[in-house]
Amino acid sequence: MFPLRQPKSFCQGLPKKRQPTVVTSRATEGLTKDSVLNKIAGTCPTVEVLIEGVPLLAMVDTGSQVSTVTESFFSRHFRESIKTLQSADIRLTAANGLLIPFIGYFVATIAVREQVLPEKVFLVLKDSGSTTQCILGMNILKDLHGIGTYIKPEQKDMNGQARTTRRPVVVPARSMQLITATGSNPRLDTELLVEPLETPFNPNLLLVPALSTTKNGHFQVAVVNLSNESVTIQPRTHVGSIHTATLQTSQVEVRLDTISAEIIASNPLKATPLKGSHINFSPMISEALASEERSAMASLLYSFNDVFAWSDDDLGFTNVIEHKIPLIDETPQAQPYRRLPPSEFQAVKEHIEKLASKGVITPSTSPGEYFCVVMMVPRSGQVLTETQAPSRTSLGIDLRVLGGTAHTYGPEIMDKFPQFFPEVPMVGDYVELECFAYGRMPLYYSWLREDGPLHPQAFYRDYKRVLVIPKARLQDTGSYTCIVKGDKNSSNKTLHLSLKSQPYFPYPMRNQHLDAGMSFTWICGAIGYPLPMYTWYKNGVMLTSDSGDGIKVHRNTLTISNVTLGRHEGVYQCEAVNVYGKARSGGQLRILYFAPTFATSAIETSKSAAEGGNVTIACSPHAAPRATIKWLRNGAEIGHFLPNGALELSSLKKSDEGVYTCVASNELGEASSTCRLFVEENAVFVEQPIDVTVEENETTVIPCKVSFVPGKMDIVYSWRFYSHVIDFTSISEDRVHYTTPYANTLDNGALYIVSAQIKHTGLYTCVVTTVTGSISASGYLIVKGPPGEPGGVHAKQNNDSSIFHTNVDIWWQDGEDHGYPVTRYKIEYLSIYEEEWQVLRDDIPVHLTTIESHPTWHGFKVVDGLSPGNAYMFRVSAGNDQVGYGHPNQGPTQWYTVASGPPLYPPDNIGGGGGMVGQLQITWDHLPRSKWGAPNLRYIVYYKRHDENNRIQKWESSGEVTTNFFYTSVGPIYYYLLYDVKVQAINDKGEGPNSTIHQVYSAEEMPMRIPGFVSAKPINATASIVTWSKIPNTREDLKGSTLAYVVNYWLEGNLRCFGKYEDTALFNTYYGDVDEGLIVGLEYGGDYCLNIQFQNHAGLGPKTDNYGMPMPLAPPQRYPEYITVMSHGTKSVRLHWKAVYAAIREESLKGYKAWWWNVQENILSANITTFGLITTGVIHGIEKDKIYKLRMVAWSNGGDGQKSPDVFFTLGGQVMYDPSQADILNTAPSKSEISLAILVSFMLYVVAVVTCLSY
Repeated sequence: MFPLRQPKSFCQGLPKKRQPTVVTSRATEGLTKDSVLNKIAGTCPTVEVLIEGVPLLAMVDTGSQVSTVTESFFSRHFRESIKTLQSADIRLTAANGLLIPFIGYFVATIAVREQVLPEKVFLVLKDSGSTTQCILGMNILKDLHGIGTYIKPEQKDMNGQARTTRRPVVVPARSMQLITATGSNPRLDTELLVEPLETPFNPNLLLVPALSTTKNGHFQVAVVNLSNESVTIQPRTHVGSIHTATLQTSQVEVRLDTISAEIIASNPLKATPLKGSHINFSPMISEALASEERSAMASLLYSFNDVFAWSDDDLGFTNVIEHKIPLIDETPQAQPYRRLPPSEFQAVKEHIEKLASKGVITPSTSPGEYFCVVMMVPRSGQVLTETQAPSRTSLGIDLRVLGGTAHTYGPEIMDKFPQFFPEVPMVGDYVELECFAYGRMPLYYSWLREDGPLHPQAFYRDYKRVLVIPKARLQDTGSYTCIVKGDKNSSNKTLHLSLKSQPYFPYPMRNQHLDAGMSFTWICGAIGYPLPMYTWYKNGVMLTSDSGDGIKVHRNTLTISNVTLGRHEGVYQCEAVNVYGKARSGGQLRILYFAPTFATSAIETSKSAAEGGNVTIACSPHAAPRATIKWLRNGAEIGHFLPNGALELSSLKKSDEGVYTCVASNELGEASSTCRLFVEENAVFVEQPIDVTVEENETTVIPCKVSFVPGKMDIVYSWRFYSHVIDFTSISEDRVHYTTPYANTLDNGALYIVSAQIKHTGLYTCVVTTVTGSISASGYLIVKGPPGEPGGVHAKQNNDSSIFHTNVDIWWQDGEDHGYPVTRYKIEYLSIYEEEWQVLRDDIPVHLTTIESHPTWHGFKVVDGLSPGNAYMFRVSAGNDQVGYGHPNQGPTQWYTVASGPPLYPPDNIGGGGGMVGQLQITWDHLPRSKWGAPNLRYIVYYKRHDENNRIQKWESSGEVTTNFFYTSVGPIYYYLLYDVKVQAINDKGEGPNSTIHQVYSAEEMPMRIPGFVSAKPINATASIVTWSKIPNTREDLKGSTLAYVVNYWLEGNLRCFGKYEDTALFNTYYGDVDEGLIVGLEYGGDYCLNIQFQNHAGLGPKTDNYGMPMPLAPPQRYPEYITVMSHGTKSVRLHWKAVYAAIREESLKGYKAWWWNVQENILSANITTFGLITTGVIHGIEKDKIYKLRMVAWSNGGDGQKSPDVFFTLGGQVMYDPSQADILNTAPSKSEISLAILVSFMLYVVAVVTCLSY
């Protein structure tokens, strides 16, 4: 039965089969959709009934499928007389999903208006406070006649459509308008029920459902315009649906239940209703009626003028009876947090803020009824069909606050948090550490790094919930703790961030110059994680661990034991490789072979020293191989001199004056150099400051030393840089780069310049002060380095204020050369849309920059590398071949504007994949603003199926989009297929180039295959290996590509595995195409069950059947005791120990294991010898003169038990010692034999003495 409800006075006063008329009302500012619906709606009808002879007033509810009575009514009338109340073991839910609190049901006879219906079912509900004691639902109403107004089901649907007539209709703002419509299949002179469309065509118009009568195919309907603007309805528009109806009168009240929907109006009735006797009804009555019918209708309207509303506040309505059904309070269930990908987070956040700003959504903290609205939004390049509803609204969700004070719980950090993104963070990546916790708000997040400081540029997002590390460094690897604090409690979890890095060389290898016959070790040090593996090459040929020619390679070390001319020269390279990449560094090895020479290191021709003082004469010839040194005084050989070849004389006397000659010789020849020594009575310089040249950032020394008689005078050294006296105190800034040796050292008085800079170039003076005066000497320091800053950098311009990106002339002048000639230049630019300088041209030779007309200037023409529609600033750096580039010019520069044009660059990082089944998802990186070329940048995406046979296929395009992603539907049958894609950027000036073609897979489909279970074998009492058969590696079986296999496991308590406790299951994910996985952390002796799922990138497939996984009992908790070690053979010892027995809830013993290792190493390098159920055994491989550690352990199917304390032994037997009095040492070979012998003898002697005393 279909309900028809009309306002009370309208239904009572309307004669049967008379056409209803709706009168327009004038516009009002207070008209809203809710007010119209509330005023149109009337009361629910009621009727007197007899239930088993008990009279009561029942409410008629055609929206309910069941009939109910209250608990109090049932207890008062039927508790004693009817014994059929059933306690139903069933659950009933309302439309919103909540439980209906019913007590039971009973069967009774009901009488309604002389109609008797036997054996009708009534539900008994808990009392709710409502005055309604009984509700008649459709299980009773469908069998009654004359109760309410209904449309018979077989007459309801005519497949009719209500359309407007041939003239357009304008519905004024905020008013109700009566319009004339026609039906597509109307019956003449038939009552019709006019209803709105399910999908409204205009959200601002409301069609009022009504019972109407056709006249010559025409009928009237009422339309309400809820907006502030007039709405025009075009002719012949589908506005609603019509159904035939049979009007039945009764004494019960009925009401009109309206539906908000879209409808199209036509010819308006141009009457303006007025209150009172001077009412002109003519415009309100349809023109399709005959004149006598129009007069009769006008008389009828006048007689019932108080029924109709003549103002906005006078709409006819009645109060609605409120009916409540109390529902059982359900505990709110926390749903798992669904993390947004970082690429979508900002877009979703902005979308929500936009909806909130427009009032579409509002934050709420108050209880009430909430609705979820789902709207269909076309994707890029798609259009919604007009037959689909653009939105749907859910049933109401009732929010109730249970109790006055909220329960304080948490915070509790969610499982799998904190976590980091990307999954494999690399050095240089943008790394996010995210934390998420449940708990009563507010929650306060903070982060702590336990093993070092945070990245200096790290920052937080989302109320410190996310820690962001931009451009992560290898030293950012470490433990990070997320701390969440609530009002009373706090929680924290620690995450270990391990950054990966491809190898790189912080200190590249350098060229080497070696003497023939010497030994040489070359070390290359690369940084990378995981640690890199090293390979050495000589002249491009790989070297093995022992390549002959006296070259040995071990990891990152290359050793040449005897450098030989003609054999070992060449270019050597070290290659470091890990899973993320490789790097090489190299250097040239040259072997020197020449006779001694003093050409560049001759001895000073004369030297003065004080009588009674000391003097040193250096001798440093160049020779290869190294020269043999001898000294002559006045032609006679001197036997004693320093190991470095220098001659040191002390306590000088006048007789020590003379000619001293240094003679250097090797197998290729001999050379000599001579110095005359003078002995003076006063302090004199024996080493004066000299001119020194050093490269920037290196350390050098300027010598200064005097000879004096220590017992007769004191001296003080000081230094000046030009007129500035260098301050060597600890608080001085001079100490950063200047230092002197400690007093009474060989080079006392010298000046060290540490990490010399260009600014340190200049004259340095050593001043020596005595009680009788001072002496001084000076030397000049030259610091060589990269060239200085160029000057006058500018771009040449014509009269036009802008330049073109293909023709830019940049000019500059040279700065200081700093000791080396300038050989090349580098030009950089800064875009007005960026913050970092970029290299425009590098290594420009000097000869390409000369300008003949302006010899003091340099210039270079830039023809590419710049983008139109931009503004740039330029700078230039000069470089040389010895050191590299110097600082760029820092002076004031200006911005140069480049004329607009089409984009020059395509988008980068084109990829995609994923999404919903049947969808192709394409993504790319936005072009930086500096590369737009002109305003209003858009993109066009081209795609087609990839064809390995290179057959010609037509490219499809997306149309213009502004996002950096595009989705298109390719159909569910085309899941996980390869597509060729390319992306093009366009702007207001034209189109840019297409990107290179990339391959992207369409979205995967949910997997349907299940893995085959093979086995679940425990390896000890807490760990087990699960093995399965993999899904065949085909597109049809995988429905895509393999992501992982998931093993769900839980403690069932038995091995029948009915899944009683499956809702408590944990899971392990094993990524990749694997066929086994290790589960740890299980309970001793637990009966576990498991199932396995396959997972691709679309999701998880179905589960396998449940399988049992019994775990062994606990391993032994006791260890072997009374362990003794005795000598057994030349390379073996015998062990004895006391047996261990299994306790309750422990597995039976399988045997014993001996863990033994060299005392210089740790237990990770231990050898393991296994024995059966015996209490003695022999271990082999013991070396002489070494001390070992031993620990014994009992083992079973439950695993290894606890290990015994350390026992020390040698090949001769056990070493007894008191750890509080001595340490066990095992020194290196050579001295180890003596040390070990003395130590062991001493220990055996102590044992013997103690043994004797114990008797």
